Amino acid sequence: MNPRERRAARHQPPNPEAEAAPRPRRRKVPLTVEQVIDTALGVIATEEYEALTMRRLAGALDTGPASLYAHVVNKADLDELLIGRLCAELVLPESDPAAWREQIRGVCTQIRDQYLKYPGISRAALAMAPTDLETLRVSEGMLAILLAGGVAPQAAAWAIDALLLYVAAYCLEASIVRQRSAHDDAAWVVDRGELLRRFTAQPAETFPHTTRHAAELTAGEGHDRFDFTLALMIDGLAHRWPDVALSPRFLWQMLSPFRKHLLRYVVELDVMQSRLEGRTSLDGYTVDYSTGFRKVDHDDLQVRLAHDDLPALARKFFGLPKFRDLAADRFPIVFVDEYQDTPAGLVEAMLGTPVWGRVGRAVTSWAAQSRANSVLPARSSLTRLVTSGSLG
Repeated sequence: MNPRERRAARHQPPNPEAEAAPRPRRRKVPLTVEQVIDTALGVIATEEYEALTMRRLAGALDTGPASLYAHVVNKADLDELLIGRLCAELVLPESDPAAWREQIRGVCTQIRDQYLKYPGISRAALAMAPTDLETLRVSEGMLAILLAGGVAPQAAAWAIDALLLYVAAYCLEASIVRQRSAHDDAAWVVDRGELLRRFTAQPAETFPHTTRHAAELTAGEGHDRFDFTLALMIDGLAHRWPDVALSPRFLWQMLSPFRKHLLRYVVELDVMQSRLEGRTSLDGYTVDYSTGFRKVDHDDLQVRLAHDDLPALARKFFGLPKFRDLAADRFPIVFVDEYQDTPAGLVEAMLGTPVWGRVGRAVTSWAAQSRANSVLPARSSLTRLVTSGSLG
């Protein structure tokens, strides 16, 4: 098996039958992939990532390049092995909808700590496709956490990429700062007092905000800025749209089975007129809601709906008796959290139906007055109640 075949084999699940097969005899002290990884990490820990070359690694292993290339294809392959080893050290929690923010923050913090053990190694993670089984394990675990937290699949997928990119960049910058601070003439890079003096010494008429807020610009100890940025990103996911029953994600769940009808109503939306280029029909197009950004692609015959499109389309659908019956059968009870933030006219459209009207009007009227939560019973049949803004 040549090195490229070995690399491909590492990306495949274990094969018990293949492992049980007899192996050919080898030298008494063979060079293994594990030895290569261990030695490479040792070089990085003492000399930093930039010092790691295939020639340097071969020397540390007391072997020739030919022996090394029998186990790794090239430097990119070695990088993948190194990041895979670090990922193998991560402990992934069982996804918990009630604790997803803490869980995803914890995974990112573990990755940060692994990167910082080996200065500069996060550079190896940049522009790397997650094909190693251990990196895939981490990606899978992070995706499970975000989905359990109610994050839409597309947003969750891109969020993982953004989070990993930030962690890698943060650790890489820490490595660069460490390198520069090793030289006396660059000590100011990590000296907050010196940086503060430089900011405040600037002419206030030219840099009024920088001089006035120099203390804030240079504030932070340890991983304060890392924690702040991570919280900013995660909280941004949580507040991308209120995680309530009448959010666009829930509305899409109701509307998506009726995509042909959706396209007929899409052409009636005012916000779509400039994108239709005079068309009055979208027959033959596909329609989807994933990224939350509005787009009409006439070349590929695709329509992507924005968050704000869903409430408007839902109001039209609730005017259809058959849809009202189907929606009520599927969602007999709807829990509305933060009623005052629900898109205008949406609850009223739901309450205008016979199946939701009787009890729902009174409950929603109370909710509007108290600015509290409202429960809209559709029929007497039992269902799992959506509570505290999370879709069960």
